[in-house]
Amino acid sequence: MALKEKFLLWLEIFGDLLAGIVKIIFGFASKSAGLIAEGFHSFADSGNQVFLLIGLKSSKKKADQSHPFGYGKEKFFWALLSALFIMLFSGGIAIYQGVLKLIKPEPITNYLTNISVLGIIFIFQIVIFIFSTRSFQLILNKSKKLEFIKSPSIINLWFSDLMALAGTIIVGIALTLSQVTNNSVFDAISSILIGIMLFSLGIFLASDAKELLIGEAVSPPIYKKIKEIFSKSKEVIKLRKLKTMHLTPNEILINADVEFKDELTTTDIEQAIDKIESKIKEEVPQAKQIYIEAES
Repeated sequence: MALKEKFLLWLEIFGDLLAGIVKIIFGFASKSAGLIAEGFHSFADSGNQVFLLIGLKSSKKKADQSHPFGYGKEKFFWALLSALFIMLFSGGIAIYQGVLKLIKPEPITNYLTNISVLGIIFIFQIVIFIFSTRSFQLILNKSKKLEFIKSPSIINLWFSDLMALAGTIIVGIALTLSQVTNNSVFDAISSILIGIMLFSLGIFLASDAKELLIGEAVSPPIYKKIKEIFSKSKEVIKLRKLKTMHLTPNEILINADVEFKDELTTTDIEQAIDKIESKIKEEVPQAKQIYIEAES
């Protein structure tokens, strides 16, 4: 999965860079705020993916004395920076370009060329979107619900690609309306709309990354499964406390306070704990670090 994620990131980085250069050139040439906004959107997406790539690499560092649980949360940190970058850079520039065009309207030129360029870019974006959708769907099938997905980079890529398609469509419609009505206000509005979309996306992604960064628990279905394993153990009287936390998208920490039967010896309790840990790892492969404390 990591290799697929890395390949997808590099594909999107170069794809968005190329799309951004083309959009900016034709945007400034034709004085289209929407096309310029989409150009900066593509550049920002490349920067966004660089952040995710850094997070992917840095999260693989081995645990050490200063970070005994490893560096997995690096992924969440860089995902947060990526979200802020989308919100402030992409969204901010798009809104600025739109407002500027409203204040100082200019006629748009080279309509056919712009539409042709957008069409080619749109086809390329669809191809990339198909790749990211496959990765997203794979994760979604395992997690069952969007809110249960704990891989911010996959969510980030998929929604960014979706926004890129939406942005291209909006600019295409706006350019056509501006051409038909000879009124560039539609182009300005398209830029502002794209900015609002990106700002909203940034807030959503930042919120998701923040929850994981500060120690989000496992999803309710996984939590329920872990509790059931304890309840089915014949040696356990009561599960007093169960705490979980995502260390990485695919690694969770489990801490449990358990009351065992009074007649059990120390050896019996140790064997019971070993059985519970083995069962948890079998049922929940993400459970890499399990700490069970026997309570009297």
